[in-house]
Amino acid sequence: MGDRLNMFAAMLAKHDIEGIACHLGQFTYPKGKPTVDARAVDIVLRYFLVEDLCDAASAALLNPHADRCRAGAGRDIQPA
Repeated sequence: MGDRLNMFAAMLAKHDIEGIACHLGQFTYPKGKPTVDARAVDIVLRYFLVEDLCDAASAALLNPHADRCRAGAGRDIQPA
């Protein structure tokens, strides 16, 4: 999946949009703001399959982001 994320980031770069290809576990939430490597994240493009979240540890990585979106403090993009 890393290659696909890097491809998406490269495609965004062509439009002067910085894309950070990363694993959900790389996110931190200082003051509720999603951050990766001390860089603030404005939009999250989630790219994973439901079966990727079948174990509790993997699903727990999604909780901070999902909670933030449910509270109206953020949005994410879900490809169809």
